[in-house]
Amino acid sequence: MVLDKANLYDNAKLVLFFRALKVEEVYMSDFTKINTKDIMENINLNSFKVRILCPICNSDSLILKDKVKTINNNSDFLVSLRKCRFCGHWFIDPMPKQDYLNKLYESGSTFVVEENYKGNEEFNYNNLEKYISRFINLNSDMSNLNYLEIGVGPGHLYNFFKDKVNICYGVDPCPYKPEGRYMVSDISEVPDDIKFDIIIIQDVLEHLEDPTLMLKTVRKLANNNALISLGFPNCDSTLAKLLKEKWSMVRPLGHLHYFSSKSIKIMFENSGWKIKRKYSYWPAPSAFYYITNFEYKSKNPLRLVYRIFRNLIFKQLLFGKDQWYVCGVTN
Repeated sequence: MVLDKANLYDNAKLVLFFRALKVEEVYMSDFTKINTKDIMENINLNSFKVRILCPICNSDSLILKDKVKTINNNSDFLVSLRKCRFCGHWFIDPMPKQDYLNKLYESGSTFVVEENYKGNEEFNYNNLEKYISRFINLNSDMSNLNYLEIGVGPGHLYNFFKDKVNICYGVDPCPYKPEGRYMVSDISEVPDDIKFDIIIIQDVLEHLEDPTLMLKTVRKLANNNALISLGFPNCDSTLAKLLKEKWSMVRPLGHLHYFSSKSIKIMFENSGWKIKRKYSYWPAPSAFYYITNFEYKSKNPLRLVYRIFRNLIFKQLLFGKDQWYVCGVTN
């Protein structure tokens, strides 16, 4: 049975009807296969939005790159990976609405985080410190500055700044975030009478329904000459172009967006920020980290050589710079 995609995603009652008839699978008009049992037990269809326009530039010139599974290994739910012809932005379709995403993160759903994930327990500050130190002297007196971090996680970076600044606010819906007076679950809970000088949004924009809206929101909370630091997946990277839907950053419903240089420029211009510095980087602190932490144990020498070439040399050392670091200032 083939259905119009928008109708199914807008009407969960239709899915209930199919379940009553014991119809386990239906096909969308664009040939997406959906397991109705998976939908009813794990996915709230009314909380998704079909995207007919690019979420960054609003162009309707979109390319379907492929159908991809979510990170929930027990689910056959498929989404479309699309690319905007105009700005080069990648995104998934249909897109979960933000209030639903918040609920998924609050509950630790395996549709958005790995099973039993509780944040990164081990953390090396060197990589991020080196980046931040290019525009902030970490040894200087920051006692008169206000700090805002979106996506605190277990709080490694937040705790680093907490004792250095005047006010330190953190936002994260996840249950493993640190507790504190200035720790909240949603950006709407941050008082609008506090203006911030340092804003960190590291590995967050790719998780949101509307990244531009988040940048507009924090712009309203920013002081004049405030600094903003961000990191997110780089779909312009060689690794993304070669691997396409097999790229490790394609992780719906955890990752919803993958940014090009052009989509970053449009997003900043539309949200009141000016790019100060932008470059690609390795997710790990250095090449030495990859080399020393690679798993060299193998019973098959040929298999080991293959893994070293494919995973270490090709995917990490040569083409592993598949993340954007962007530093901006208020415009």
